[in-house]
Amino acid sequence: CFWTEQLLLSFNCIQPWKAQCFYPDFPHDVVCGDSWGDNRLILAAEAGAFLLEEGVIHRPIFDRTVQIKQVNVVEEHGILIFRADKGKDSRIYVFSLSDFDSETRESGGVRNKSDLRDHRLEKTKGCHLYAISRPCDSHLRMVVAFGRRLLVFQWRHTAAWCASLDTDTVDGFQFIRELPVSEPVQLITLVDSPIKDADNQICVAYKHQFDLVNEKNGDTLTLHFC
Repeated sequence: CFWTEQLLLSFNCIQPWKAQCFYPDFPHDVVCGDSWGDNRLILAAEAGAFLLEEGVIHRPIFDRTVQIKQVNVVEEHGILIFRADKGKDSRIYVFSLSDFDSETRESGGVRNKSDLRDHRLEKTKGCHLYAISRPCDSHLRMVVAFGRRLLVFQWRHTAAWCASLDTDTVDGFQFIRELPVSEPVQLITLVDSPIKDADNQICVAYKHQFDLVNEKNGDTLTLHFC
């Protein structure tokens, strides 16, 4: 049974999350996934990637030639971001969510590796990790890790821009800067500053420590060392 988690807003609840069975018989081991609206999931497995809709049988959207390792649904901009393959062939890809709507399933069909060519984000070949900022009124940002380098990208439109008019995919991301780090990155998270016009940060995990890296100038603060 595939489970989702729902936030309970009652302050009387001991556990803030409640598990709900969303899809009872998904036949594949899940590598990664993300929710899409209130009743859809996009899941990646070794057999490909699938769209799950509540009350509807799951359907493939990518075949097994597309091995997705990370995926994010960004509804505010109407895009699907994912990292596929591994090693030197790994890249970031960006598709429009409208490509996978139920209404267009017949025309879209199941995509394979050859369909990725026009959706790959330049400068990301060989990456091993990425993270995106939280959708808000400011610009969506993405940081991509390559060993000891971080590349920062920014979406050209803000979340206030109407998603139906936001037809960009890979062209919507602009390369901003490259930041060096001290060793290969194992985890990354973008941290938005609560202060207007203050610099945002990137929380970076290495094998034995966590650092906070300034997104603009690369200044580093060690948070924890073990």
